[in-house]
Amino acid sequence: MTKPTKTAGKQKGREKNGQFKKGEQNGTPFKKGQSGNPKGRANSISDAIRRKDEEINGSAKLAEIAWEKAIEGDKGWAEFVAGYAQGKPQQSIDVTNHDKDELIIIE
Repeated sequence: MTKPTKTAGKQKGREKNGQFKKGEQNGTPFKKGQSGNPKGRANSISDAIRRKDEEINGSAKLAEIAWEKAIEGDKGWAEFVAGYAQGKPQQSIDVTNHDKDELIIIE
């Protein structure tokens, strides 16, 4: 195992603790507020699906198929349609103790 070198303070434009000096450029060529990766990570499969969807209006076709299957009684498609049409309900847990006689304190 090699011993780490101490380069903090020896690098141009840095303080002894390794931080950049005030007014010095921090090494990034991007302007403030500009993303360094504006399009994000390339994902050829999702890009291909989006292009195909735009080409054939796939979202509308999928919605029609889902709706028809839900009307026919398919529970999975019915849950899918309801989840997107109305939004899934948020789950919550009531943590208040309404019956204080049942409260047990363990020490």
